[in-house]
Parts: sequence; C-alpha cells; structure tokens
Amino acid sequence: MTRAAKSSLSSLSPSALPRRCACVMGSPIGTLNSAFFGDHSQCIPRIQERSDLAAFQYFQELPTELRLRIWQLYLGCQMRRLVTIKLLHVVNAEESYPHGKLGESPRYKNPNHLGNILSGCNYDIIPRDPLYICPLLRVNREARHFVLCRYPIKVPLKSRKWLGERVGPLLHLNPEYDCIYVQSLKAPVQTLLGFLNDLRSYDSSSVGLLHLALDYRSPDILQCLESIKPEVLLQADMDSFVRSIRNLRSLWAVYLLDDCNRIMLGSFSAPMNFKLGLIPAIPILAEVTDYEILNPDPRPIISDLKNIIIGLDPRPVVAYWKEMEARFGLDMREGSERYFGKFPMFLLSMGPAIMRRAYLLLTTSVSLDESAILIL
Repeated sequence: MTRAAKSSLSSLSPSALPRRCACVMGSPIGTLNSAFFGDHSQCIPRIQERSDLAAFQYFQELPTELRLRIWQLYLGCQMRRLVTIKLLHVVNAEESYPHGKLGESPRYKNPNHLGNILSGCNYDIIPRDPLYICPLLRVNREARHFVLCRYPIKVPLKSRKWLGERVGPLLHLNPEYDCIYVQSLKAPVQTLLGFLNDLRSYDSSSVGLLHLALDYRSPDILQCLESIKPEVLLQADMDSFVRSIRNLRSLWAVYLLDDCNRIMLGSFSAPMNFKLGLIPAIPILAEVTDYEILNPDPRPIISDLKNIIIGLDPRPVVAYWKEMEARFGLDMREGSERYFGKFPMFLLSMGPAIMRRAYLLLTTSVSLDESAILIL
C-alpha cells in the first residue's frame, strides 16, 4: 500500500466507512463476529433471574434412577477424554540408581490398598487441566459413589520420597474412554515404565492403560523410547512393561499444528500453493477435553491435506515405538496374539494440547503413511 493510500485511509472517520467496517474499527477485536455476522443477542428474549430458581430444594426427593441419570448426563454420557499430563521425576537419577544401571534400586515390592504391587518410582503426575478431578466427588455420597464406579483407576498425583508410596489428590481415569496424553517426560526412562505399571496397580480391574498418546515433538519422549532396551532393565521392569504394552488398544502420535496453518497465503504458506483463503479442515479454537470419534468421512480430503503445513515429519515417534517393540519381541502384525489393535494413528490439533470438537474427521488416507488421521 502506498503512503498516499495509507494517509487517505487513516483520515477517514468511522462514520465515513461502511457500517460493518465502522463497527470493527470502533469496537474491540472480540466483536469481530458481531460486525460481520450480525449480533442477534438483542433479539433473543432474556429469562428474568429468579431467586427461587437458584437452587432446587427437592433433588433428594427425586427417584434414585432419575438422580443417577442426572449424574450420568453431567459426566458427559461416556464421552472420550484426552487427559494431558506431564511426568516429573522428584529424585535425582544418581540418587535413585547409584550403580549406573536402570532399575537397581529396590522397587516393585510394596503393594497398595488393592494388594497390587507398585513400581516404587518417585515421580509426580502434573495434569494440564484441574477439571480432571471431578467436582461430583464433593457433592454428596451418592454422587461420589457413582463417580468412583465410573472411573476404576484412582492414582495419586504425588510421590512420597524414598518410601515408594503415592499420596495427594487422585486422578480418576476410565481406561475404556480416556486417552492418556504424555506431553512431557522430565524423568528417567524407568519413570514411564513405573507410571504404566502404577496405572494398572491402581485399577480395581487390573486393566490399566488402553489408549496412549505421545507428543512426537518432545525430545525427551523420543529419547525415552530409544532408551527402553531389555539389556538395561531388570526382569521386574521388563515383565511389567510388556504386560502394559500388550493391553494397549491404540497409540496416538500427537502433532500440534500452528494457528497460522488455517490461513492460506499463496506461495508464502507452502510450495506449489497459490491459493488464498481459509482451510476449513483446520478447526477454529474451541477448548474442550471431551470428544467423540465419528465414522470415516466419505468426502475426499486429499485436497485439504495438501494445504496443511506439517513442517517436521510427525512419524518418528511411531518409528521409535515400533523399534522399541521389536527389541522386546512384540509382533505388530495383524492377526498375531501380540497385535494390540489398529495401526498407529496421528492426532492433529492446533495450538495447545487440547481436543477440539468444532471439526472431527477420521480417515484412512495414506497421506501420512498407512495410518489413520484424526484432525481435531
């Protein structure tokens, strides 16, 4: 834009511009949608607030079946969750393993209240969202019992140094519907093995983790997968780890897209891309942790995938995982007894590590090797 054009544009008053432009320039950025799509909030009749409706005094008099149905609806009616966590080691590796070999400290000896053996690893679980601790646990005894039955895994977040015990608030998980996303692993390799073991130990049904997601961009995750070798682990570590891997049903490699990928700027955005506009395949920001997996979309998406800028190759974490399983003799071929389910899948998302319900797409396209792609 020339200097004359800039000066002439700046000299215009909001009243001299079209109505929509005047609204955008004279209002905060948050009213952009109102300016371009119309603000219909004034047309919707507002319900007057009444003090007598602030609380329902007769809830306890409802039939038990109806009250349980209300608790179920509040919990999302068995929707899937992406539980994002970080694992932080609370003891120095030299202190835990003075002899230099992984797993030489006395571990896998103390049972928990369920009688299952704990790993004894000293690590803290840091959840990204405090809402993972369900507020229904503090409503009444009935709601608490309903939540505890729905989430059989109740693992404490904190570790008590040197004692191998876990204390503090509980992270309630349902292995059927929850996918554990390990976003960061600031700990030795045996911490991940101990975490997988403890998830199974704190499960009343001894199932443990079924759905695992790893951040492919995290160097500590890749280094951990490369370091998991039978020759550096004790037999207790190996047996527990192999048992956890055999229970897995799905493995997700998380790739977080940048927000700018939604905008196509012609040749500035990607080679051989001369289009301008927005990519509808990438969702608008909508922060939620609950999600649903839809059936495969019958529409062709190759044209949309060609416009998505991946940047770095998102497949190394899957390759590292397959190599790690091969070192333990786990057969990934379909039909074998050790085949844990489907092909490794990629989870694409924008911005922070969150799920997005705005646009959900599941396909078996071969654009990223022969893996399923879930764009959220």
